[in-house]
Amino acid sequence: MNNTVTVNKDLDQQIIAVQKEMSGDKKIAESEKYQQINGKISSILDNEIKKIQAKRPNFWVPLIILLIIMGIISAVLHFGRSRFWLVLVISIAILAVEYLGYDFWRRSRVEKNYSELLQIQGKIEKTKGNFNPKYLDLENKRVDLLDKIDEIFDKDGDNEQAYHVLRSKYGDLLIRDIFDKNGFRHYQIVYSLDGKIEQVREFSISRAGYLLTLYEDGNIKKREFHGESGTVLSLKKYDDLYNVTDKIGVIKDQYVRDIAAKVKEIDKIKKNTPTCTYNWFEYKKISDDQAAESLKEAEYIGRMKEGKEENPAEQLDHDLTDKNLEGISTINELYSDYDEEVEKLYSKVEALKQNNYSVYKSLTDLSWFLRPVEVFAGESKKKIWNHLSDILALNAAQAEVVKQLEKSDDVYIINNLILPLGEGVTTKIDHLAITPAGIFIIETKARNIEDGRIYRAKNELDKAAIRKQITLHKDAIYNQLKIASRGFFASNAVEQILNKDAIRSLIVIVNRDNPQKQDFLIDNPNFYREYDRSLIINPSEIGHVIHRNTSGINLDADARKMVAAALEPNARLVDREQLGYDFFPYLNDLKGQEYSGQIWNQLKGIADLQKIISDLSELVEKLIEFEREYQTYESLHAILPYFTDHIPDEEKQLTGKVKDIIDELSQVVHQQNNLLDKTEKTVDEAVVGYSDRIKTLQHIEETNLDAVVPIALAVVISTLVGTMF
Repeated sequence: MNNTVTVNKDLDQQIIAVQKEMSGDKKIAESEKYQQINGKISSILDNEIKKIQAKRPNFWVPLIILLIIMGIISAVLHFGRSRFWLVLVISIAILAVEYLGYDFWRRSRVEKNYSELLQIQGKIEKTKGNFNPKYLDLENKRVDLLDKIDEIFDKDGDNEQAYHVLRSKYGDLLIRDIFDKNGFRHYQIVYSLDGKIEQVREFSISRAGYLLTLYEDGNIKKREFHGESGTVLSLKKYDDLYNVTDKIGVIKDQYVRDIAAKVKEIDKIKKNTPTCTYNWFEYKKISDDQAAESLKEAEYIGRMKEGKEENPAEQLDHDLTDKNLEGISTINELYSDYDEEVEKLYSKVEALKQNNYSVYKSLTDLSWFLRPVEVFAGESKKKIWNHLSDILALNAAQAEVVKQLEKSDDVYIINNLILPLGEGVTTKIDHLAITPAGIFIIETKARNIEDGRIYRAKNELDKAAIRKQITLHKDAIYNQLKIASRGFFASNAVEQILNKDAIRSLIVIVNRDNPQKQDFLIDNPNFYREYDRSLIINPSEIGHVIHRNTSGINLDADARKMVAAALEPNARLVDREQLGYDFFPYLNDLKGQEYSGQIWNQLKGIADLQKIISDLSELVEKLIEFEREYQTYESLHAILPYFTDHIPDEEKQLTGKVKDIIDELSQVVHQQNNLLDKTEKTVDEAVVGYSDRIKTLQHIEETNLDAVVPIALAVVISTLVGTMF
């Protein structure tokens, strides 16, 4: 057989990949042990030991301190001259002995550790001298033996065998290729260098790919078919499952039953929760007021989903803020998650049609019911969002104004009305307050207050537009009162108002930044007209301003009712403008708690549906994956018969010259490993000892004797001696 065919290494990378999976980092560590040992040896031998100089501790400063202390003690205890000198000499002697003793002990420790470091270096030097030559000698023997294997070619009858050694960081391997006389490789057997079988590949002339058998400690661990495209199929899985027709049918039927059960759960929701059917997925074009009412209820439900329950006052404060649609955001997130689940499910369902599954029709029939939802449909969603947020804030601001007006018992209030101006033109008024001091036309504005402390009208409002609006409002009221003064409602009260011009305009600015603080300052409150006819105020000023009599009239209760009666017949309540956008959810004529309950049911229905749809999606995915895998494994029916000519177990074992080389190689490797283990243990112990002594020397160099203890000891002993004599 020619050399080119014999040394066939086209599968070497796959062999290495399998070896990596089987042995992993363990083999890498073994192959790197020699470098690690030499690295540790070098860390000791290449480190220059610097013998530190054990400096004598400073004796003179403690001595001076001692003399001062002894002088003070002698004076306090009234020592005579002779006793003083006795005590002083004793204390100096004790201090000197302590310092000399410490200096001797310190120098001894330095010498001892320095000597031990030199001994360790000497021991490591000797270890290196013995280890490297022995290891390299064994390594040369190992390489020579491996080279001999690469030169072996055997011929056994019609079969030819080629051997080569595959070297990798995951461990060297012996590769044995068995060919027929035409050069086709039937088998490839992979051995470890101790002769144990690791991998066996079986090839077929008629089929691409091969059968791979993996061994562990001489026993078969698993068998796989490796296709030409990289497909890997487990033969155990094939034998246990895909080769058994009855099991396949049982598994498919179970998936179908599980999917059908989930579909029934959806049907149950459809039947028992009417709001979770097509009618509440319907979008309607509605007015601002209808949208605001729906949003307000939905907002509180959304906040309840976040665990925030609020009383009416807290809800009013929340509606005023810039974040008055946080609850709607929560609902939108729920809808968004639901939409993702629906889209995920129906991206997979079409695959069921290809395999004619009965549940396909059930799932497609539900698509109209499970279709994605959103709060706003169509374009300009951001514009609608901001617009409705402002409406909620304005409604809350108007409610705040009404609350302030209702604090007075002598005020007749008319809210949200339109009065005619003539020729089909009308003007809209937020509030009319009829008080003893006259008529107050009130416009409400929800605004963000600068630092929560001061409102600057000139920065916020269009002066000309506001002046025009004030004029129109006053004209409308004046016209209606003039008509009333000539008709059925003619009265002295109406005449008083007309004659004394007791009609004033108020613009009330409500704080959105901090709904609790409505007593902020107004910069230039008479910005639009003279002070006594038009005024900008905050809500806390309403009660005072509407009772301030600048017209000289005083309307009693009957007069106030008569004025209201003159205006109300010509006033009509209206909805705000209709922008013509599609809005969801809007539930027809439901209001209050019934409306809130329906929204809550909607959200609960969505949450329940989302969980079921998620389960459905997972089941459909598993069924599709099972079907796909089954089709792949089914191809093994046609492939496996071509891989039936298995090599006998006895022929897999190494024999002859190769076996002799492997046996000798195994002994060399065993000696190498023993040498590595023994040397590693010695070097590791030396590294630990070396490191400990280096740290000890550094500690000795960095520390010095603390003078407090020697001085204290000298003082105590000498004082005791002085008091005894």
